[in-house]
Amino acid sequence: MEDKDNWQRYQEEYEGEVSPDQLAEVEKMLGCGKAENGFATYICLNCGETKRVCFSCKSRVCSRSILSG
Repeated sequence: MEDKDNWQRYQEEYEGEVSPDQLAEVEKMLGCGKAENGFATYICLNCGETKRVCFSCKSRVCSRSILSG
């Protein structure tokens, strides 16, 4: 079972305790890797296969940024 409202519940529970910077970093992280936030397309010159790689959010709390770091 997937719980998709954890961030909303966290904000409600800790209202007034989460700084604007923390809110911004988590919001960036939640949008990480989505095509609407930008991507690069790579094309194999031999076979023509294409691959789309979505950009990371570069958030300080993003595990994708840490792994590629």
